[in-house]
Amino acid sequence: MRYLFNFAIMLVICFFMQLTALAVSIDTTQIQKGLVGIQYSGTMSKIIKVTVEANGNKNVYTVPDNTPNFVPLQMGNGTYKITVLENVSGTKYKPLKTETIEVKNVDVNTMFTSPSFLANFNASMEAIKGYMNLTKEKQAKEAIELVYADLVKGYSYDFSKINNLPTDYVPVIDEMYKKKAGICYDYTVLMAAALRSKGIPTKIVMGYAPGVKEYHAWNEILIDGKWVAVDTTYDSQMYKAKVEYSFAKDASKRSVVKIY
Repeated sequence: MRYLFNFAIMLVICFFMQLTALAVSIDTTQIQKGLVGIQYSGTMSKIIKVTVEANGNKNVYTVPDNTPNFVPLQMGNGTYKITVLENVSGTKYKPLKTETIEVKNVDVNTMFTSPSFLANFNASMEAIKGYMNLTKEKQAKEAIELVYADLVKGYSYDFSKINNLPTDYVPVIDEMYKKKAGICYDYTVLMAAALRSKGIPTKIVMGYAPGVKEYHAWNEILIDGKWVAVDTTYDSQMYKAKVEYSFAKDASKRSVVKIY
């Protein structure tokens, strides 16, 4: 009897594990565009994360909701391991689904014009509507200048925010747009979303920069075939202090840790 009871329990556990696995979709049909689609359709009562590992590097993303989203394959050519995990307790996670893929010669332009877990945008967002209207009928260079000027002159650094952030904080684009204040991460993600929505390849870059003591975030924008480092957070503070600043930064003086 005990054997039958234990067997029944095991069947129930396996059934629920199978249901959880079925709630995970990893779409690898857009690898050549540098993207892998992730969708979790199960309950969001537990934290769901995605890890992407390649060439000795590892990026971790938090799944915010049940909508489809993308992770970029920005760690170069090679073998990528993508895993969706569910929080068990504390810092412990169990894998729900894993895919291993081979990546080579991806379309970088498409990869950095697409929404992602970090630059999560769509046409219905107020921020995207606002910047699409601002840059309406403008060519790429003028659109970049308009978005840059708006962020530098119209937004402020929120010094109180930095001490109260969760470790897995991800900017919400519309919140930054409405509040007109945020940290470097907020500036950078909003800039990326505004330009990507116009089809302008834009990177989210994290690392260390001259004049900034803390871990920092900025953008790299593809202009005339070259990636140009642009730091709206830094320039915004220089503008308010009435100190001279320049649009393009010297990338050689910046230490890049992550690119998204």
